[in-house]
Amino acid sequence: MNKARRITELVSLITVHRSDYYNDYPTISDAEFDALVDELRVLDPNHPELFSVGAPIPDNTPWEVGSHQIPMTSLDKVNTKEEIIEWATSRGATWFSVQEKCDGISLSAEWVDSCLDRAILRGAGKEGEIITRNAQKMQGIPRVVNDKFSGAIRGEVMFLDNDFDTYNTRSVSLGWRKEPYKNPRNGASGCARRFAGNGCDLLTGIFYDIVGVEFKTHTDKMVYMRDTLGLKVPFFKRVNIEELIEIYNEYENGKRESLPYEIDGLVIKVDSVSECQEIEDRLQKSSRKTKNPKSQVAWKFANEGRVTKMVDIEWQLGLGGRITPVGIVEPVNIGGVTIRRVSLAVPERVNDLKLFKGCRVLVTRRNDVIPYIEENLDVANQVHDGYFPPPTHCTSCKSSLVVDGKYLECRDTKCKALIKGTLRRWIQKTDVKFFGMKIIEGLVDANIVHDIADLYLVNEQVIASVSSPGVAKRAWANLHSNKNFPLHIVIGSLGINGFGRSLSRSLVEAGFDTVDKMIAMTHSNIANIDQFGEERAIQIVAGLNANEPVIRRLAVILTIQEAITDKVISGILGLQTFCITGKLSKSKKEYEALINSNGGVWSKRVSKELDYLIVADPSSGSSKLQKAAKLGVKIIDEDDFLEMIAS
Repeated sequence: MNKARRITELVSLITVHRSDYYNDYPTISDAEFDALVDELRVLDPNHPELFSVGAPIPDNTPWEVGSHQIPMTSLDKVNTKEEIIEWATSRGATWFSVQEKCDGISLSAEWVDSCLDRAILRGAGKEGEIITRNAQKMQGIPRVVNDKFSGAIRGEVMFLDNDFDTYNTRSVSLGWRKEPYKNPRNGASGCARRFAGNGCDLLTGIFYDIVGVEFKTHTDKMVYMRDTLGLKVPFFKRVNIEELIEIYNEYENGKRESLPYEIDGLVIKVDSVSECQEIEDRLQKSSRKTKNPKSQVAWKFANEGRVTKMVDIEWQLGLGGRITPVGIVEPVNIGGVTIRRVSLAVPERVNDLKLFKGCRVLVTRRNDVIPYIEENLDVANQVHDGYFPPPTHCTSCKSSLVVDGKYLECRDTKCKALIKGTLRRWIQKTDVKFFGMKIIEGLVDANIVHDIADLYLVNEQVIASVSSPGVAKRAWANLHSNKNFPLHIVIGSLGINGFGRSLSRSLVEAGFDTVDKMIAMTHSNIANIDQFGEERAIQIVAGLNANEPVIRRLAVILTIQEAITDKVISGILGLQTFCITGKLSKSKKEYEALINSNGGVWSKRVSKELDYLIVADPSSGSSKLQKAAKLGVKIIDEDDFLEMIAS
């Protein structure tokens, strides 16, 4: 159960931080994000989240959304010469196209009769934000190409090194941003999506794939884009496997550092287009993990190793109360990045490496991103100042820590770190906008808010004391705009370990459909219900008992709908959940109010818990529509819905 719970936690964190990154307000570093992905890959190598592309488009985006002509998939990766030889041999091809793997933000540009028509960001792969007016300002994306071309071309939007420095200087001096971007990739993501378009003239589009014209080889595509259309393309060459390895070695031995832009590997494609199609037909049928193309692969650059010394270990307290070790090392430059901190993930890794103050360690950046201690080079040294013992008490509240499997956790419900994590979960699960971590941390640190119920008691002026009047007004209004929730949403959003909205709904459907019944139930009442069991039942009951005061207060503050009915009766939607996709006759906000006012539950995401997806166009092929069909969610149109609430 502990493993399953950690996987659930990781997926939740990765989803949130992926969205934060895409929307240009990352709250953790790239290395910390990739460490979460790395941990999930170890625990569940086949989890769908590992094969996600981009991030969902935010509901509040100011940009129009459109579908891609070219599917914006990702690439499978290899890391060694042996792996690329094995990959090439299994494809049965002789000739390959090799090109630089540019490290920017993916874009699909479409021209109609040689004129730029649309430019769409990747989004989650199927559709993305249409940023045409920003793209028109970028270098390398002409409004008119040099041929009567109609089709789509995929590329990367990047900052060249000098332009990145210019943008950071300009953005801070002109007040576009308070702080400069730390790396070109994040900078390109933020700048390209800026609605005002500030700084887009410093971005460059570099292209590497095309549809709309027939070609025999990928090399022909690159030549056509460069020589006929006049577009910027990365280095490319038609090679056999021996030549490919030579080119890779050239980049590893210094060519990469001489480039005026960032790359993180090479892309290898079977050069013949007809051979590619045969490979896709043959291998996609047997692929259960991902629909990434099988006729091309990314060859990542090898880890660069540098020796440095351990200075200390910082035991970092997470929002969920988990304590994780972070190694502090003497600064060392790896691939142009200065490394000072290295995540160690779990306490037992500190013991396994036998780390001590002053020991020499080999540090790499795994996958060219994640700082990682590969080895303690002084492990045999018996003369040192001692190992780093794990803490016994929480660094925030000083309570004794609990060992839970591989992890150290604080379980004190009064711990401010736990309170912040619980409040953040509630805000996310109830879809409250503008109520960010800065506000949550300010209210908790000032001893104003101690639990979820307290959130609803603070006024706008109090929120302004830890943020700003404008932010406070929006945060307070959004918090109070919806105080009508089904019982399973309230109980499942409390932050009880291993107990979310899906399991909470199962309990409501099993008959525990009032606040009193939920609080009064014992573990023996639910242990035999599907998905539960003895250990989980004990944990859930303990969590509900601990949260009883908060639940009782929320029952007074909120309107809690205490039953889930199977049918719509007398025009009432009976707590069934609804999501919409496409442009309907009313706005999303109007539909949200309409659903809630008729006893339904509004959802902005498609999941297995959803009852209905309302679609504007059943043939649109939207990502929500495809996911709903896959999960068996009932799909209706606007007329069907209006008939439901009129009956």
